[in-house]
Amino acid sequence: PGSERKGVAFARADLFDGATCIVTPTRHTPPKLVARAEALWRSLGMRTLRLAPAAHDRAVARVSHLPHALAALLMMLPGDADLPVAATGFRDATRLASGDPEMWRDIFLTNRAAVLEALDRMDRSLAGFRKLVDEVDADGIEKFLARAKARRDGTVARTFSDRRVAME
Repeated sequence: PGSERKGVAFARADLFDGATCIVTPTRHTPPKLVARAEALWRSLGMRTLRLAPAAHDRAVARVSHLPHALAALLMMLPGDADLPVAATGFRDATRLASGDPEMWRDIFLTNRAAVLEALDRMDRSLAGFRKLVDEVDADGIEKFLARAKARRDGTVARTFSDRRVAME
């Protein structure tokens, strides 16, 4: 769970309720300790998911770190004169840019290899979308957006349907 807000003023008693804690045992981690760690997190109301450390790093780079970087990049794109035109879509897409810069600097550098891999994937995706727009490929753009919508409305909606969202 997380929020772009920090400090005791934003503390929440239900912060962990229904959130997922990723447990990353190695082959050297005794199973008994893994079970104890999972029991601790579950006692706080969390769900647990086991992932290998490298799989965790790749996943969080794609679903946490990259979105944060994109929010920051998007926030830096418009000029001051553009901002009065911004509406809720821009606000929602840039919420993560309000995160703690020091913490996120450390996250990006600690998980550097996976972040760079995620950025490479994003570069390829952006190049593909740019090509669709450049070639005025209306059908391709619509299909791309329809696939993204289906994924967002399906898989992602199901993933979060039984979780409490940290920011409400």
